[in-house]
Amino acid sequence: MKITGNRVFNLDNGGSASKYGIYVYGYYAGGSSKSLIANNIIDLNGAGFTYGLYVYAPFATGFNVIHNTVNIIKNPSQNSTSTIYAMYTGYTEGLIQNNVIYSNVNKSAGRFYGIYGFDAGGIGINNWDNNNMYLDDITGTGTVYHAYHNATYNSYADMVAGFGTDWINESVAYVDRSTQDYRMTAFGIGNLGKPYAGVTTDVNGVTRSATTPDLGATEYDLDFSVTSIDISTNASECGNFSTSVGITVKNENTFAVANVPVAYDINGSGKVSEVITASIAAGASSSYTFDTEATFNTPGTNVVNAFLDGNDDNTSNNSDN
Repeated sequence: MKITGNRVFNLDNGGSASKYGIYVYGYYAGGSSKSLIANNIIDLNGAGFTYGLYVYAPFATGFNVIHNTVNIIKNPSQNSTSTIYAMYTGYTEGLIQNNVIYSNVNKSAGRFYGIYGFDAGGIGINNWDNNNMYLDDITGTGTVYHAYHNATYNSYADMVAGFGTDWINESVAYVDRSTQDYRMTAFGIGNLGKPYAGVTTDVNGVTRSATTPDLGATEYDLDFSVTSIDISTNASECGNFSTSVGITVKNENTFAVANVPVAYDINGSGKVSEVITASIAAGASSSYTFDTEATFNTPGTNVVNAFLDGNDDNTSNNSDN
């Protein structure tokens, strides 16, 4: 069985009843191979008990859960008081890999679980590997648990120490959620997936990288170029000379991007990293002056390098000196 390519967007029951993005109940579900849940986008908001992706399959052949995007998002001025389970995995008996779990709800009461899962006695083992969970945008006084997995894990650090492998905790930003364009504009999260032979395209039919696929349901390209380093000095300066360093970058994408990470170093060391927080329109350039000045104390010729300090898909245009 395959559950792939579904889009569940803006599901809002407007009340206190439970809602599910995708519900899979596979008690004793059999077959010659494991079932696949992949390339699904689940984007839920609204009040009531909420389950993003729900899989319950004790004694089943198993389910591999690969490259899904699960968002639990608030409407403006909306408060959540009921329990939320972004991803619920009971006795899944499979690999759970390359998924994105994100939320920005205002949890004014109740509980939020990024993951709620369990297995026991060798039954339905959940193999968590290389998933991104980012819950830092959740607000309110409700209780947030990164995970319950046979035990409660309050924080991201607790979860990493408790179960699973290669967890990722990178912020999430989309091109345009309102039009269901879930390509990422966040540099930290790009190209962090692990190849999975059974999922070679994304939810839109785009071919995935064979070596470094993107996490979640969408494969995308993100590219910024460094067009100049902006610094002015005389041919020679005294020791301990300081001056400002600037960088000009160009957005090579067809969509706007904010929070572009940039950096410079002197002679390949002492990297200074900062972020251009302003949104840069598609095809536009932006000049930025680093808050931290460069100080020169090495005799002889010094080389200042300015570069993009994040994961993008065209590294040939990422630096200048």
